[in-house]
Amino acid sequence: MNVLSKFPGWIFLFYVLFWSLQELNAQDTTDPYRKELGQTKNDKDRMGKLIALSFKLYTLNPQRGLAYGMEGLKLAEKLGDKTAIANAHSNIGLNYLSKADGVKGLEHSLKALDIFREANDIGGLIRINTNIGNAYLFLSNNEKAVTYYSQALQLTKKYKDIPAMAMILGNLGETYRRMQKYTLALNYYDSAIYMSGLVKDSSSVCRNLLNKGCVYSNLLEFKNAIRYFHLTAAQADKLHDLRISAASLYNIADAWRSIATENQHKNISSYSRELDTSVYYFLKAIPVCKKLDNIEYLSLIYNQLSEIEKSKGNYLQALKYSDSFYRFKDTLTLRNNAAALNKVETKRQLELKDKEIQFQKLQLIKKRNEKIWLISGISVLLLGSFFLFRERRKAVAARIKSDHLLLNILPLKIADELKSSGYSEARKHENVTVLFTDFVNFTGISENMDPAELVAEIHRLFTAFDNIATRNNLEKIKTIGDSYMAACGIPESRSDHAYLTVKSALEIRDWMKSNSPKFDIRIGVNSGPIVAGIVGVKKYAYDIWGDTVNTASRMESGSEPGQVNVSESTYKLVADQFDFIHRGLHVAKHKGEINMYFADWKEA
Repeated sequence: MNVLSKFPGWIFLFYVLFWSLQELNAQDTTDPYRKELGQTKNDKDRMGKLIALSFKLYTLNPQRGLAYGMEGLKLAEKLGDKTAIANAHSNIGLNYLSKADGVKGLEHSLKALDIFREANDIGGLIRINTNIGNAYLFLSNNEKAVTYYSQALQLTKKYKDIPAMAMILGNLGETYRRMQKYTLALNYYDSAIYMSGLVKDSSSVCRNLLNKGCVYSNLLEFKNAIRYFHLTAAQADKLHDLRISAASLYNIADAWRSIATENQHKNISSYSRELDTSVYYFLKAIPVCKKLDNIEYLSLIYNQLSEIEKSKGNYLQALKYSDSFYRFKDTLTLRNNAAALNKVETKRQLELKDKEIQFQKLQLIKKRNEKIWLISGISVLLLGSFFLFRERRKAVAARIKSDHLLLNILPLKIADELKSSGYSEARKHENVTVLFTDFVNFTGISENMDPAELVAEIHRLFTAFDNIATRNNLEKIKTIGDSYMAACGIPESRSDHAYLTVKSALEIRDWMKSNSPKFDIRIGVNSGPIVAGIVGVKKYAYDIWGDTVNTASRMESGSEPGQVNVSESTYKLVADQFDFIHRGLHVAKHKGEINMYFADWKEA
């Protein structure tokens, strides 16, 4: 199955659906606007800059783009500028769609449509009909997507807007592909390629070649599909387009695997060669995806590699790939289920809207039911996803599944030892750095929060900490209430354990400042020897003990809100890699007086 069918992710919403796709690969060019905003006193000029900035940001930072768009909308309404109001609604809709909120994206786009119609603004009508088509496509309402794309296409033909025409033709091709009307899809893709060639839009040509390959994969014409994917990969290399390169390589690999599956019982030697070719292209895609930091693709690739190695009898290699798959998959679980819940909810609202129930009333209903959806709905989706995954992946052996469960709670080295011998001995590690975090006034703040909201917020924060720890090779040890504990240098020793831990602590501090308005955080770090091992015989837990751990805890409790407090032992290891403020001797419980330092990034 090709990646467009399997994972219609943001790459393809960016590349296939959105208006003004040239913004995607642009650097963040918004800094001059931010500077100008602070200097602009005239409401009209400020309004224009805010609305322009909202458009600039929808592919780069949609949350900020929404804020600028809303502020620009208020000024436009204050000044009574209908054109600006329409543009503001249009850009706000783009930002909401970029955040996967199809209902709000559609709501603002429809408001813009009414104003553009009243003003007979052809350019605005082309743009907004396309955006509404995008919203309906995101919400899987393909028929309405076709309706609005077709309206936009007629306007582009009338006014000979070839670049817009090429893009909309491609969008129609994608819509018909999703409707499994493959002949129509190929015709529209061919038309899009022709129009893109007229205006020398190589990026658009490249995207539509990729889409044609995906159609041939859908038709099980894998040799044709591979031919188009290779054409796409060559074009993407010339354009230095990593996203299209990643998609092309994945699809080439997936097509070869499909061919191998067809030949499995016909020609064993061909089957083996085709599987090897598939592995080659999957492995070739991995560094490209890592450059993109695209965990969605990496998760898919490692899952495919695990299955291939399992089918070849290479169980150890399959286990390694499976471990990588689950590590990437775990980081996606909450986001994917939240997106699925949002899509279910937005589709329900649209059906009610079609029956002329007022949209604002539906939003109030959604808010009242939101907590129930988050608690029960996510559980149902997770359970359903598990059974769906199990049915679709029957080829994955029970051994790999059980190994994953063990690896999810224990480091790989410890899990391997436990599997081979039935037990794991506690070990002393001489050079380890331990990190503790704790939220300031957690009890007081949590008393004023709904329990479900509190749990969701703590989960959000600790998930971010997990991502930072994983990226910096820290081993998460455990959470206790609102405290988080991790260490670096175990179970494998590392010479840079202190640097990576202080770096993680500063990244956690900075992330909290930007993303957690409710809670402040204290962080403590200490280095030294520890003992690590498995606790108990049921519900295994990997834990650490020793004076180093106790001192790290004292560093946290002796810290201050928004600060990373490190001990002298850690300071000596990284004194030249970060900036420090020496706090002098401070009393630590059961430790007496200890030298403490506040850590910060080293100034350039």
